[in-house]
This record gives sequence, structure tokens and C-alpha cells, in this order.
Amino acid sequence: MGMIAHLRARVPQDSQVTGDPAGIFGLIIIHAAQSNEAAPESQPVDAYFGVRDSIWPAIASRPALLYSHVLLSFGSHHQPIIALSNSAENVRGFTLLEVIVVVAILAILATVVTLNIADAPGQARQTRAKQDVQTLVNALGLYKLDNFVYPSTEQGLEALVQRPGGQPEAPNWKSGGYLQSKAVPADPWGRPYLFLNPGRRADIDVYTLGADGRPGGEAENADVGNWVD
Repeated sequence: MGMIAHLRARVPQDSQVTGDPAGIFGLIIIHAAQSNEAAPESQPVDAYFGVRDSIWPAIASRPALLYSHVLLSFGSHHQPIIALSNSAENVRGFTLLEVIVVVAILAILATVVTLNIADAPGQARQTRAKQDVQTLVNALGLYKLDNFVYPSTEQGLEALVQRPGGQPEAPNWKSGGYLQSKAVPADPWGRPYLFLNPGRRADIDVYTLGADGRPGGEAENADVGNWVD
């Protein structure tokens, strides 16, 4: 009877990889014998039936270690298999605590990203309002250079696109006005920009009351004007 057939006859037939430890050991040796035709037939048989009883307790708890131990007896030809078997002991799964920590970190990051995305439209409107205010202030500066004074509060920002009546006069008002758009823009929330001359916070005030249309406020509701806080 050949070595492999002899082993198969003596290893319990119902042994599974997760079952009887003796069966595990026998299956390991059969595998080793099949992959090393040059090994003497008596060597794996002796390895199984001679060593089994002395290392029985370790078979159930450390099958990877037993696999490596047996394969060592078949020479350096099995070193790659031994390395793979030993490395399996160093692989471990994540603990519940580690999973919880990772999930918590991901949740925090998702919240931060969501809040930033939610705030982005409001920040964009505030930025546009600041740009509009600066454009209007620059145009008023050109108006003053030509006409020596700013328009009055009553004349308003429309004096930048249409020759104003009343006082103060605009004797040198430039044909075509002082805005490239040929119209005074509305603020990002659809309301007219406000203008005061004299201003309360600067020589003149050009401003918007933000998203809520009320003085003060924070974030998108904050006032946007040409003054320096």
C-alpha cells in the first residue's frame, strides 16, 4: 500500500479542518506527502503516528503552528508553505472598540463636510455682496472726481447710471454713467443696496443687511458694507 493510501486509511474519514485534531494533523501530512514526491514513504507516516500523541493538545489550539512543525521535517522545499502558515497566526480582525472608534471618526468627518457644504452657498452670497459693494464705492469715487461731491442720500445709487436732479448738482456727469452694467445691481438676496450720505460708519455708507434684511446678524445674515469694523 502506498504511503498516501496508507495515511488515508488510518486518518479518520469524517475529520474536517475544524474538527478532530488528529484528523487535521493527518490531512496536513497527506498534503505534505502529495507535494513532495521525493520524501521517503516512512517519514510522513512516522511523523503522524509517532508525534501525534506528544503534541495532541496543541493541535486544537494552534493548527497553523502544527502545520509548520510537520512541514519542517520535509526539508526546505516547503519553506514558502511554512511562512504562509506561520503568518496566519499574526493576522487578527478588528476589535469591537476599534470598529466603534473608526465609525465615530467617520461620522465626525461626514458632519464637518456636510456643514461646510451647507454653508457654502451663504458664504458665496456674502462674497458677492462684498464685491458689489466695492464696485459701487469705486463708481461713487469716480462720480465725486467728476462732480466734486457724492450724490445725496435722496439721489441715491441711481445717480451712477442716470443723471440726477436736485441738489447737489452733477455738472460733469459722465455720459453713459459710472457702472459698466448700466444698472445698479441688486444684492444677492434680491434687495437694493442701501446708500447713506453722510454715512454713519464711514464718509458714505454702501451696504446690504444680509439674508434676513435686518441690521446685525451673523453668517449669511450679517450686514455687508464698505466700512471697516
